[in-house]
Amino acid sequence: MKNKFKVILQTLFFISYLAVGIIGFFAEIKGFQVWFNMPFILAIITSLFLTYIPIVGNFAMYYGMVDGWGWSKLLSFIISFLPFLLLAVGLIGSLILTMFNWIKNKVTNN
Repeated sequence: MKNKFKVILQTLFFISYLAVGIIGFFAEIKGFQVWFNMPFILAIITSLFLTYIPIVGNFAMYYGMVDGWGWSKLLSFIISFLPFLLLAVGLIGSLILTMFNWIKNKVTNN
């Protein structure tokens, strides 16, 4: 069960990271055009460098969705930080499984 949980979370993380990156790329382009009045080509080049930089790319993506596309702040936050939210779920799930296994081993050994 532990390996299945690990594979499922790794797959979800990879797919969400890729999807969020693609969405973020276009959101950042629109954001740069709105914030800095950049030409389209320059916004593409800037977005290529920032999209997959952790945290920096996520914040640029978030503000691009809110300011550039007019999305709600909550939806933009969830989409922008989805990989980090999945990592948090995986970490908490791993900690819970580890605690249950530790307790199970303590009970069976005594």
